[in-house]
Amino acid sequence: MSKDYWGKGLMPEAVNAVKDYLFGELDYDFLICGYYDFNEQSKRVQTKCGFKPYRSLVMTTQMETKEQGTLMLLLNSKKNIKLVFSHPETLISENW
Repeated sequence: MSKDYWGKGLMPEAVNAVKDYLFGELDYDFLICGYYDFNEQSKRVQTKCGFKPYRSLVMTTQMETKEQGTLMLLLNSKKNIKLVFSHPETLISENW
């Protein structure tokens, strides 16, 4: 998004609309997104939209560089979901 539009609440509004559609209309169980740890704006949007950090890992960028990142998880609150993920050594939290 162009810097001209930063700080106007457009990204949280868009993410929440997609989230509501995926949970409400398509009945998804959970959503996963992520950010590179240097990208505080992405972290802030995802946190504001209810996502919680669950896995820390090194991700490869489109430029083929390696960057530390965090995957974020959001469970559908209308379901009683018990999740089991592989690679517990990279989990940030098991309290869902």
